[in-house]
Order: sequence, then C-alpha cells, then structure tokens
Amino acid sequence: MSRNGNQKLHGTLGQYMVTQDRSQAPAHEGEPIQLNCSYTGTEYSVHWYRQPQWGQPQFMALLSSSGRDTGENFTMSLDTKTKSSFLYLNSSRLEDSAVYLCAMEHRAR
Repeated sequence: MSRNGNQKLHGTLGQYMVTQDRSQAPAHEGEPIQLNCSYTGTEYSVHWYRQPQWGQPQFMALLSSSGRDTGENFTMSLDTKTKSSFLYLNSSRLEDSAVYLCAMEHRAR
C-alpha cells in the first residue's frame, strides 16, 4: 500500500493538469490512508481508480460537484473551489494493496 509523499504524478491535456501525491512508503494493516489529488482547468467530474498489481484499473468513485461519496471502506471528497480531491481509506487491509489513480473528466463547451 502507498501513502502520501513528496513525489508527484502528473497527467496533462492542453491547459488541464492532474497532480497526485505519490509515495512508496508502506502502510501497516489497520491504519487509515489519505491520498490527495489536485487539478487545473474546469472539471466535469473527478474519478478515483485502484489498480492491483498485475491487474486492470478498477473504478472506485466519482464526483461531479463538491461533496463526498462513501464506499465500503473509503471516502472520496471533491472541493471544486480549491480544485482538490482526496481518497481516504478508513482502515487499510492487505487486499487494498494497489496503485490508486485520480483522473479528471473535462466536458468540452
């Protein structure tokens, strides 16, 4: 499992950019983990995915306006004013080991 760190992971398309904190630091089972993501441009929605080792990305949650969405063991938050999102895993489990990805969907006007 990974935690927040100082390394950044970037994705760009024109004037739009997604920046995600990235780290290789281990998390211990049972500990909560928060992953952060920020973006530039105008979002349509922000998505979170998880990709287990040797697997395909799996959709977790999306928000298209400021607020929160909760799942079985996570909370996703989006703040359109600060252009940031986070994914909070309530209690890490061995099966949560994966790469977590934040993506922004932009709707052309």
